[in-house]
Amino acid sequence: MIGLKNLKNKVSATSSPKPSKRRTKLLKMFATSTTLHGVSGFFNSKCRFFKAIWLILVVTALGLFTYLIQRSVSEYFDYPYTTVIKIKHVSGGLVFPSVTICAPSLYQHDKMFATDDVLFARELNIKACSETADLRTKQNLACGEYLKYLLDNVDEVNSSIINKLDSVFDIEEFQTKYSYDVFKHGSKYIQCWWKGKPCEQTFTPTLTEYGYCYTFNSGKNGNKLLAAENPGRINSLVFEVDVNRDDLYDGSHKGTVVILHENGSHFNPFQDGFFAQPGISTQIAVEVEKVIFHSSTN
Repeated sequence: MIGLKNLKNKVSATSSPKPSKRRTKLLKMFATSTTLHGVSGFFNSKCRFFKAIWLILVVTALGLFTYLIQRSVSEYFDYPYTTVIKIKHVSGGLVFPSVTICAPSLYQHDKMFATDDVLFARELNIKACSETADLRTKQNLACGEYLKYLLDNVDEVNSSIINKLDSVFDIEEFQTKYSYDVFKHGSKYIQCWWKGKPCEQTFTPTLTEYGYCYTFNSGKNGNKLLAAENPGRINSLVFEVDVNRDDLYDGSHKGTVVILHENGSHFNPFQDGFFAQPGISTQIAVEVEKVIFHSSTN
């Protein structure tokens, strides 16, 4: 027979260990299995010498960690760097950037197919045209067509022809006269307004490997650099470009390349610019940002 007293004693004997012993056991299990470097080594080592070594390493690492954290927090609140932003209104306005417009085609279609009877009238009769008249007649090619064929197939052309034209065929002259002319026949393909009034200064032409480019506010040819005092469409540059698709000879793009760059700087039409497609209006906002780095005074 099991009485209540015996049952109470039996339950007490099988009850869980004291809380303090349980915490000690859990702490030891954690210390021996943790991936925290050094702690598991200290508890798993059976030799007192190695325990002392592990203890020194752990305490040293903990001290170094605490020092680095304290130093980082201290440096953060010392604020060693100061950023100062100033808004300054420049008297006379800011110098307006150069705006370059590049033709979408290196050559102009009607120039390339101009017959010999109109070469003189349009000042297209370069020396190479006269020297190749007989050859072109046999192939029924206009001067522009034939000369471009020579440029594109120079490795395949008979050497006698190359030798004949070597001293009279000026490639730069050919590209200059037969290039896509944004100011065709004296009538402007570019209409320009500066601050609501027609532009007084001219566009400066530059011949590139992609064709002619025309720059507004270049500061060249006696043109002074213009400045803008206020933002907005009516306070800066507005221009229209009339591109006739029938005038394009080899252009894969039907619009024009527009480049904004620093005055007097070099530009690359297909790296620095963007295409303005025909039939649309494009507005560009320009913001000048100047960054000056001051050397430390400490």
